[in-house]
Amino acid sequence: MKSKSIEHIGDIEGIKGDTNISVCYDGQDHIYLVNGIISNNRIDRFNIKTMKFESYHQLLGYSLQVSSMIFKGSLYSVSFGENKIFQFDLTNKTITDHQIDTKPLSACHDNNGNFFILEISSKRFIKYNVETKQSINLNDIPITNGQYLFVMYHRESPTSSYIYTFGASPDCNFKYSIESNQCEPFFRNINQNRGWTASTSITL
Repeated sequence: MKSKSIEHIGDIEGIKGDTNISVCYDGQDHIYLVNGIISNNRIDRFNIKTMKFESYHQLLGYSLQVSSMIFKGSLYSVSFGENKIFQFDLTNKTITDHQIDTKPLSACHDNNGNFFILEISSKRFIKYNVETKQSINLNDIPITNGQYLFVMYHRESPTSSYIYTFGASPDCNFKYSIESNQCEPFFRNINQNRGWTASTSITL
């Protein structure tokens, strides 16, 4: 980030490439890749030490996933447009489905058991905890009809965390404070389409 340089590590080998893959990191050696647009029946993973991909587990009955998180030995993944989150036990490779009362378009997480889920049709914005299986309604993000927003979590400090939204136009850009449960516009002068683009939060 400091040098603003890009390094080409190599080609994707050992698994099928795709787009819209849900990705999460276990904090140790592996980055997990869940489904995609075309291949919607798999969990793959990438070893950051050996720099190798491997096919890890075959899924059945799932499609596009909007956010995935590893928490206390399980991989949790939010399904696009379905009232469902699945829990994949990384030790015994068993899967448990958990029903939720919303149909997500976009979601992100805090790596601490909470998903923040945005549903466009009802314009609901909720926090879902994977341990309690409880949802909390948050203050709405003021989106208009036809807008598709994508969300990203960022922990600014031990006492300050935000959800950032992105979309096809600057009026999709919001900054939501988790602590105050309020949001405000941001980066409205950047006129770029950021819909369906990957994003991450990096603290230098």
